[in-house]
Formats: sequence, C-alpha cells, structure tokens
Amino acid sequence: MTALALDAPTPVESSRIRDQRHQSARSAGDQRAWLAWLELGGAAPTTLYTYEWATARLLRAYPQKELHEFTDADLAHVIRSFPEAGRRTKKAAFDSWFNWAVRTRRIERNPLDLLPHIRREPQQIIDVFTDAEIARLCSLPENDGDLFLILFDTGLRRGEARALQVRDCIIDDSDPHLIVRRGKGSKGRVIPMTLRLQSRLATWFQLDALRPRDHLWPIRPGGYYLQRSKPMGETSWHRWYGRCLELAGIEYRNPHVTRHTFSTRWLRKGGSLHTLSRALGHTSIRTTADLYAHLDLRDIARDLALIEANEE
Repeated sequence: MTALALDAPTPVESSRIRDQRHQSARSAGDQRAWLAWLELGGAAPTTLYTYEWATARLLRAYPQKELHEFTDADLAHVIRSFPEAGRRTKKAAFDSWFNWAVRTRRIERNPLDLLPHIRREPQQIIDVFTDAEIARLCSLPENDGDLFLILFDTGLRRGEARALQVRDCIIDDSDPHLIVRRGKGSKGRVIPMTLRLQSRLATWFQLDALRPRDHLWPIRPGGYYLQRSKPMGETSWHRWYGRCLELAGIEYRNPHVTRHTFSTRWLRKGGSLHTLSRALGHTSIRTTADLYAHLDLRDIARDLALIEANEE
C-alpha cells in the first residue's frame, strides 16, 4: 500500500514563524502533509502552529535528511536544545509526527520509542484568590464585578471568556448553565451556573437590554462607547484584567489563577474530580488530577484538626 498523499500547503499561517528555513528542508513536504492530516482531523490552529514551530527546529538542524533518515540521536539532540521545562511538550509534537509517519507507512518504526520518558515537572502549590479578594473583585462597578463573577464561578479560560455571548448564558431555565461553544481544541461543553451568577446576569441583561449575540466583554472603539458585536481582543482583555485588579487593590496574578480558584473551591466544597474535569473541558481526568489533586497547608491543617478532634 502506498503512503497517504497529503503533500498540501501547510494549513497554518507559516508567516507567523519568523525563521522560514525549514520550508526548504528535504523533509518539509512530509511536515506539511502531517500538518494537513492533523487539520483534517480537527486539530486547533494553536496546536498546528505549536507543532510546526517545534518540528521546524529539527528540519533546520538537519535540512538534508529525509524523514526516514532521522535517528533517535538526532531527535534527542534537538529536544535537548529546548529549555528543560518545555522538553516534554516538544517531544509530544515529534511523537505525533513520527507516529503519523508510521501510520501512513512512510517509516517502519518511530525513533522516539528509543528515547526515555520525560517526567512531568513536580507539582507546585497552586496560587488562588482568597475569599476576601474574590468579594472585592466581584463588587467592582460598571459590570466588571459581574465579569469577574463569571470567571470565578465557571472557570473559563480567557479565550473562552472573550468569546462569551449573551445567548451562551441560559438563565431563564430551571437548570441554568453556561455554554462554551468552542473551547480548547475546538471542543464545546456545558458548565452549571450558580444561583448567584444566574441572578446577577439576569439583572444585568435586563437593565442593559443586551441582545443574544452581544459579547459580555465589550470593546471600546476610541474609548468613548461600548461595542459588543465583536469579541474583545487579547491585549485589551489583559489590560481590562490588570486594571480591575489594580482598582480592587489586589496584587497581580496571572489570569489563569481565576481558573485555579474555581477548581480549588469546587473540590473543597465536595465536588468530584470527574465533574470538575468536565466543567474545565479537560481531555482526560488525569490532567485534572495532576493539577488539582494536591494538598496545600489549609487542607493539611483542616485534616489535622479532624484527627485531633477524634483522638480526644
């Protein structure tokens, strides 16, 4: 059987990759065919870009090699050229490419099978917002507080928040929920809505007469009026986030901390890892467990108090 013919133009925006030398390498056609195959399977643009960027380093290092000529030593050399913290994810990109090559019968075996498993970085204590900080942020004026309540009560990623529209917030229902239409990996999901969030959104939507396709995070063309027909840009969203933390008198944290806060509160209040994984949109429950099945000092102190109480 012949190899699957997918030697098409790369589906990602290669102009985003500054160093274009990989495009002239002898294995560039196989790289393009692999990326086209991934796109056909529904891979997200971010994934395609990241995978092209990682594997381009191999092509630049060995421009004269055909795909079947790469060895485990070649791959080890290139993977070791990445910072240690990122080697595991870069190896995953190469693994995807060479597994595709085996599957499409371009090569007989994946040379990465000869490399050692790269361990995950040790789990660090996850920073979260305190209850007092949450209260201050959710009390901000001009609907900024409502927007922070969405982040804390749903665990949305910032890209998902920027894309959120009124029609995605099902509040006139006995089972209020929020719909994420295109999350990470272009996957959709449904997140249950707390009663306090349902009440806040119902009041806001009614007072401002928002329409179904209005975006909750608005843009300010010229800075004078709000426009909700388009999603807020990434840079503008970060400015909004930083301004709100400064206004609330709270030390800056990465926006992803709102997601960590949602997850930690979910587990501390008795929610399961399985349901949390679905709410967060993780592909595997193992991802959720690796991130959040940890004990910090508050959890240890709580359990110690229970032990001491039972011993009395």
